Amino acid sequence: MSRTFLLTGILLLLVAGCRSTESIEQLQSGRRSDCNDVTILAPLSNDLTRTTLGQVGGTYNIYWALNDSIGVFSSGSNNAQFVLNSIGQDQVAFQGTLAGEPTCAYYPYAAGAGNNPAALTMNLPAIQVQTGSDPNMAYDLKSGQKTGGSAQAGYTFTFAQKLTLLRFTLTPNVALSGDLLNSITISAPIDRRLAGDYTLDITDAEAAPTFGQGASNQVTVSFAAKPQLSSGIPVVGYVFINPDIASGDELVITIDTDGHTVTTLSATAGEAFVRGAIYEIGLNIATLLSQDKIEINLKDSWANNVSAPGYYDLSGTTATPVHQYEPFKDQYAWSTTVNSCSFRIQSMKKGMLTKMTVPSDDAEVGDQVDLALGTIHGNSGLVEETYEDCLLVRDSVAEGYHAWWLQSKDRSKGFVIWVVLEEEE
Repeated sequence: MSRTFLLTGILLLLVAGCRSTESIEQLQSGRRSDCNDVTILAPLSNDLTRTTLGQVGGTYNIYWALNDSIGVFSSGSNNAQFVLNSIGQDQVAFQGTLAGEPTCAYYPYAAGAGNNPAALTMNLPAIQVQTGSDPNMAYDLKSGQKTGGSAQAGYTFTFAQKLTLLRFTLTPNVALSGDLLNSITISAPIDRRLAGDYTLDITDAEAAPTFGQGASNQVTVSFAAKPQLSSGIPVVGYVFINPDIASGDELVITIDTDGHTVTTLSATAGEAFVRGAIYEIGLNIATLLSQDKIEINLKDSWANNVSAPGYYDLSGTTATPVHQYEPFKDQYAWSTTVNSCSFRIQSMKKGMLTKMTVPSDDAEVGDQVDLALGTIHGNSGLVEETYEDCLLVRDSVAEGYHAWWLQSKDRSKGFVIWVVLEEEE
């Protein structure tokens, strides 16, 4: 689903006459003598011409904000910086200096963009940092051209968005609950150009950015605050891209947390992406998992490093065995019924018995599993059976057995259960 930004706005440039002499103060400050202070005004009542993002009734609006900087070109000035530093009752004001009649402008200002308005050189980062819950509008790109006016009455400018904004809504499932979110990445076919160095002709209202051969086919939103995920609670992330995506393009979206990597398995662009639009990309993990459209993989965790069945303490930096099965020393047994699956490790030498029972053996990674734990360790006798609210974090079928890795909800305990598979005749 997409919604298109309303992009037009009016700027009034009030330009005084230029002087032909220089004062000592001007020479010391490095300010040109043929420039005077110039104010660029935007009507405050026109909400759609600013540079923060807001949603009203399902429509996304773009707003200017204090300290926004634009670059302005005129017959006598190249890439003059104007800063929004005043908000009045009915207008905002950019302040700067300019020589000659203004012709075109752009946002965001870049000191190294160059002196040729027909070929500005800029960069859209392939990794974009989001510091809060809102998009970083410093990555937004607008170009503006003069459409009329005069020095006395003010010059009229119209601005248009040149990139496309993606809005990811990530709804975690229980498998990701408690993880810290690092980033979300979208990848297009290798020949697509979504970010990188580009040039832009701001003298042409219809011109689009031209990205070079070294452009990236993927863009990442990196979360500076690394928000902690909670099952069912959405987290929103934004990235700006060059909309070089065609209908039918295969896309891959990757979610990176401190504990997991989630990768889409079947995502395609339903339409060619449109410049100046916002696209909603829903990532409901439970729904996508049930539809076999994503894959969840553990990172370097205890479940990847432990293979022997048993009961583990996870309170430290590594998984410490409380009772781990040792071949040729211990015995193990299992039983499965319609309603339960039980696994038992018995060590006569160590005087230990650990029994773990779960409702069934047909759960999938990410499912919540109730585990009953009973132990006899040493001379303490039978420990009263306890119940753990666990998460199935990994399963594997190999070498004639089905193995489960379960982790208690508070991440303090880990359990590895084996069920030996019957050979088919």
